[in-house]
Order: sequence, then C-alpha cells, then structure tokens
Amino acid sequence: FETPKTLPIHNYNLLLCMQLFDMMLGRTLQSAAVLSRRRTIQMFEIPQKRNAVTVLKIANIFTEEEKLVVEREQNKDYRRSALGDGDSTDGGYKDSSSNLTAVRKRNRNWEALSSSTSSNTSDNQSSYNHNDKNVATEQDNNVNGLRVASSVELQELEGLCEGKTSSCAIKAEKTLRALIQRAIDSPSMSVVESSNRLPSTMHVEKTVSALVKSGKVKQAANLIEWLDNLYQAKLFDVCPSFTSFHVTISALSKSGHSKMAEILLLRLYELWMVDHVSSDSQSLIVAFNHVIASYARKRNSKKAYELLLFMGENETIHPDSYSFNSVLIAYLQSGEVDKSLEILDLMERMYEGGNDAVKPTRVTYNTIMHTYSKGKQNKRLALKHAQKIFARMEDLARKGYVGVKPDASTYNILLNISARLGGMDGATKTEEIMREMEERYQSGDLNCKPGTITFNTVIKAWASVGSEVAAQNAEAILSLMEELSRGGDSDSMPDQISYNSVINCFSKCQNPEKAELLLRNMPTPNIVSYNTVINCWSKTGNLDRTLALIEEVDNSDSLAADDYTLHSGILSLTQRGSDDIDKIKMAEKFLERIESRYASGMDRPNIRSFGAIIYSCSKCNHDEAARIADSVLWRMDKVCDHENTNAYLSNYNMTIQCWHKSKDNDATVKARKILERLISIHSAEGSKFVPDSYSFNAVIYTASRTRGSLRHKTEALQIAYKTYDDLLRLESLGLIEPNVYTYDSLLKCAFNLIPSKDVSKREQVISQIVRRCIEAGYMDDLVLANVLKNAPKLATSLLDLKGRRVKKKKRINVKKDLPQEWSRKIGIK
Repeated sequence: FETPKTLPIHNYNLLLCMQLFDMMLGRTLQSAAVLSRRRTIQMFEIPQKRNAVTVLKIANIFTEEEKLVVEREQNKDYRRSALGDGDSTDGGYKDSSSNLTAVRKRNRNWEALSSSTSSNTSDNQSSYNHNDKNVATEQDNNVNGLRVASSVELQELEGLCEGKTSSCAIKAEKTLRALIQRAIDSPSMSVVESSNRLPSTMHVEKTVSALVKSGKVKQAANLIEWLDNLYQAKLFDVCPSFTSFHVTISALSKSGHSKMAEILLLRLYELWMVDHVSSDSQSLIVAFNHVIASYARKRNSKKAYELLLFMGENETIHPDSYSFNSVLIAYLQSGEVDKSLEILDLMERMYEGGNDAVKPTRVTYNTIMHTYSKGKQNKRLALKHAQKIFARMEDLARKGYVGVKPDASTYNILLNISARLGGMDGATKTEEIMREMEERYQSGDLNCKPGTITFNTVIKAWASVGSEVAAQNAEAILSLMEELSRGGDSDSMPDQISYNSVINCFSKCQNPEKAELLLRNMPTPNIVSYNTVINCWSKTGNLDRTLALIEEVDNSDSLAADDYTLHSGILSLTQRGSDDIDKIKMAEKFLERIESRYASGMDRPNIRSFGAIIYSCSKCNHDEAARIADSVLWRMDKVCDHENTNAYLSNYNMTIQCWHKSKDNDATVKARKILERLISIHSAEGSKFVPDSYSFNAVIYTASRTRGSLRHKTEALQIAYKTYDDLLRLESLGLIEPNVYTYDSLLKCAFNLIPSKDVSKREQVISQIVRRCIEAGYMDDLVLANVLKNAPKLATSLLDLKGRRVKKKKRINVKKDLPQEWSRKIGIK
C-alpha cells in the first residue's frame, strides 16, 4: 500500500483493497482515514465514472457526502467538457448528433442504459463515526457562509431576471453560472445543504426566459447545453425543464437558427422518453412543428421532411396538419411542387384512413395554388395546374370534406395567376373568374364574396393591355366599386390602389387628360397617383403640365416629391436631348434634390437621372454644357454602382464627348481624367467592366482639337500618346483593339499639335502612325484622305503611289489601288 500506483489493480480489486485497508487501520486511525481517503482513491485509475460509483456504494465505506467528493474528483474529463467557458456562440451539444437515425438507436437503449447506471444506496455507515469536531466545525462554518452568500445572490438573480434590458439578462446568466460553479467546486456538501443553496429549476427557467426576451437566443441555448451536460455528468442535480427547452427551441426556430433548434429538440425528446421532463406529447409535437417550420422558411425541404418522417415513425408522438403543411411549404418554396403534391396525397389518404389530426384544410390547398402565382414555370401551365387544385377542392367539398370548399381567398389566388398571363387573354380570363365569384355570392355562398382585392386584381389585369378599350374596362370596374360602396358594401370600397391602377391604364395609352381627371376625383391621392400623371404628361412632351404638377406636389402639406417625381421632371426637361441650357440647369436642380434625399438616408439615385442630363449636355453647344456634364458625372461616380455597365460607360463616354466639343484649353486634361477613372474601375472589376475603343478614341480626338498655346498642345500630344499606349496594353490582353478612328485621330493630333516648321519631327510621327495603321489592317478612305490632304508628298512615298502607277489627280481607291492586306480589318466588327 506504500506504492499503490504500481499495482495493476482492477476496480473490483479496489473493493478488496478498501476492505483490507479498513481492517488494517482499525478504529484508532479513523481521523487519518477521513483525511487520506480522497487522496487514496485518486491514486487508483478508475476509467468509468459509473463503475467507480458502483464500487464505492458496494464497498459501503464512505459517507454520502464523501462519495460526492470522490465522484466529482473522478469526473474531471466530464467537468472539462461540461463546464466550458459559456462564451461560445455556436450553440449545440459538442457530443450530440443531429442524425435522426442515431437518435432512434439511442432511444431503443435509453431505458436500459438508465437503469444500468442506477443503484440503491445503502445507509450502513456505522463503521465510521466521525469524531473530529474541529474538522466538522470548520466544514459547517464554510457551508453556512456559502449558504448566506448564495441566498443573497439568488435574490439578486431573481431581480436580474425581471429586468427588461439585455444587460440584465446577461448578468443573470453570469450569476447563475457562478452559483452553480461554486457549488460544484465546494467540498463536503450534503444533499440537503445542496438543495438549500443551489439555484432551482425556477431560476433556470427565469434566466432562460430573460435571455430569450432580450434577443440573446444563442446564449440561452448555450446555457441549456451547459446545464444539461452537468446533469448528464451528475455534477448538478437540476435538469433544464421542458419550459426552458421549449422557449429556447421556439426562439431559435423563429430567428432562423434551425440547426441549433433541432439539436435541442432531439435532446428534449430523449429526456421526454425517460420521463425526466414532465410534459404531454402535444407540447412536444408543437416543439417539433417549430423546427420543421424553421427549416421550411429556410427552404431546407430535406431536413423538414426528415423530421416529419421521424415523427411519423414514432409510436408516441405523431405529426399533425401543421407538421404536414410546413413540409409542404418547404417543398413549394424550394420549387419542388411535385413533392408537395405527394405530401398532399399522403395527407388525404391518412385522413380518409381515420387520422383526423392530419386533415387537409383550405389553407393547405391555397398554399399550393399560391405557389403557382409566383413560380417561374410557364404561366399558362401554372394556371392549368391551379385550376386542377381548384377542381380538386370542389370535388372534396361535394364528398363532404369540411373546410376545403373554395372561398374568396382561393378565388383571389386563381385571379392573380390568371392576371399573370398578361394581355387581352389574361384580362378576359380574370374578369370571367370575377363574374363566377359574383354568381356564387349571389346564389348564397357568402364565403365567395368579391372584395376590393378581387376588383383590384382585375383592374391590374386590364392595365397590362395598354389600350384605350382596356382602360375603359378598368374604369367600369372602378365605377362598379364606387357604386357598391355607396350602397353600404364597405368590402368593395375602392382604395388608392384601385384609383392608381386605373390612372395607370390611361397613362399607358397616352391619355394624360383622363388620367389627371381621375386624379382630381380621388378622395385622397398619394404621391404614386401624382407620379403616374406627371410621368404621362412628361412622356407626351407637355413640359408645362409636368412642371405645374411637380410644383403642386411641392406646395402640398400632405405630399412630398420623391425620386420618381423629380426623375420625371428631369426626363421632361431633357426630352430627346434638349440643347436648352436653361432647361439643363433646371434639371440639375431636380438632381440636386434627389442627391439631398439620398444624403438623408433615402434610396440611391437612378443612374438614368444623371444620364439624361449628361446626354442633353452632349447635344448642347453652350460653353457651360461640358462643365455641367463633368460635374454631374463625378457626382454620379460617388453614389452609383457599376452593375448597369452599359449605362455607366455610356455616361462617361458622353462626358468625354462634351469635352471634345468644348473650347476650354484644359478639355484634354479633363477628358483624360475621365478615362483614367474608367481604367481604374477596370483594374478593380476586371473583365466585368472594360472601357471600349470609343473611350480612348474620344480622348485622342479631344487632344487633336486643342487650340491653346504651345504648352497646351504639347501636353495634349503627350496625353494622346499615353492614351494610345493604354489602348495597346488592353489589346494585348484581348479586351479591345484600335480601329480606323484611332489612327485617324492620331494623324489629326500630328497635323494640328506638331508645329509645321518642325518638319522632320512632323514627318517622323506621321510615318509611324501610317505604318502602324497599315500593320493593323485599318487603312481606309478616311485615313488615306487625311494623309493626302495634309502631307501629299509624304503620302506618295509612304504608299509608293508611283510604283503602283497611281496618277496624281486620280481618286485613289483603297480596295483596288492598294494592297488588300492594308485594309483587311475594315468592316470587321
């Protein structure tokens, strides 16, 4: 016994050793045994907690509180995995499996496993009578001190749980963990003393509830995990209650943490199977339904169906209509309509077999029909499928099924699907369905009464046609609604959507007078009503009415112009590229209001608003046009993204075009700055955004039009060279390439920017440009005419016109008189 660690001792040999140890020491060494027993047990390696406890209880040589001490010492591995630090946000049990098959296997052996770990505790403790009063007194003082401190902390814990802030909930959790941790670590605590000092199930429930109410759902799940691990390790006697589990599962499901909710659900099910948690099966079914619905909202039909199947195979809990409907919705949202129909067939068969819990309801059928109104499948095929479901409901209703007969909601879904057809066919079918609803209602079926939603759907269907006849039909339905509402039918009263839809009908058929008349007849027009009429006047080119209505909105106390209002004003002012500088400036004022709204947190401005002003500037010859366009462009660059690549690039190119029309000496520098911005965007976006050849050619052409001093011309020539080099670099990447306009603009730079007295440099540059043009295969009539006009002698030698026997006064034909290789890329896109 001096070196017990060296003995290859078995657990059952430990029992014999304890008995022998008892006989050798005798009564005279009882105090020494009390102090040394804990150390003695630690010397022996007891791998299984269950075996160790069994041995101790059979040995019957320790008091009850000493057994707790030894038991805790032998479970350090359990403690490390169970206690944790409580800060993890991942949630879920580290040793739990979400595999439903594994859960089924565990359930079959759960009771046997539970019974094998339990044993009856003997009370024969008379062999040891502790007489060490000093030790007992010291322990009692420690226990009493802990009891007083814990009582105060428990009151503090209850107060924190009643707090309404998240900080109170977090403090409550920390306090609860601290109390439990202290109890686990404290030595020599009896069962009675533990019950007096430890937090109860009530405290756990209140803490979990406080965390959930404050939005700390993951922390609530982590707390339940921590407590359950302690319970499984027999370090803490309070198991999380059904209420704690249920509240957390519900909150996790609603917040989208489906996986964590499922893990807690399966653990709750295991506890429920051994009756560790007192609850009826219906409450557990509700918990399952929460998780199934959570997976359905995330379109995870596979997991939703697995849980439904698990419930269906179970002998103690069974799915209900809510369970099936949730899985059905999961399949519908993930686009698996055929599987949703299989679920519906299964529900019908089970109900016909006598299972009233899974009875299909009108909601079930309406949900499937509603999917056809939003699916991407063929619209006519969707209407055909929806009509089959509708007929199925009517057939079941005739057979005596209660609660499946089509009602107004069913008809409205069918109307919506029919309206999606568009055109005259869709509008006609929609109105036919509405008339059928009206007939059923008149014949006594009060559930099929047409209402405002019904009429609005038909009006929208007519609005998709865009003809004068369709607008008149829509107006007739609006008149019917007004007539019914005047007769006391409040369910048919037209709302703003009704009036706005009819106004939209007349707007689409370019009838602004009728649209504005309806606007004036509206009880309470909103900004959408005004915007529709403003847009109609704008498209018809009536600037005065457009601006008058915008001013009316600005002067209204109940209305405020939005981006669409101001955008319509911009389009009206810049109609067809207006070159009136005053209108351009007024449009810019509207744009400034849109930007101000964006700065205050409103929606991002429409890139078309910027583009309309820039386009008008590109058509205007006023000196201020280029600077206005440049200012608008850089403001657009700050607020708009590059998703609409064509519109974005077009606005940049049009601004460069504004500069090459400008007489400003810094025009080339301004144009080059815009091009550099395009190149930087390309560097960031890659192949998603590539400047086109026009961007480079426009900068070179702008350089060729420089009229300033020699310094300005020299700077412009250098910019042209650099722009050409950048173009060649992108050509080497296979993105874009020069064209005939590139070389024509370069020649113009040489003719206009190099002084005529510097003959040698002038001829050298021209020769290089012509040779590169020939090598690239872009020699055409435009380039040839430019060379012949500005450098005829040089052209004769470069093109070897004498050797080709081309007469001096003859008009040269590039295709006939020059090698075809020189113009091989002309006409190739």
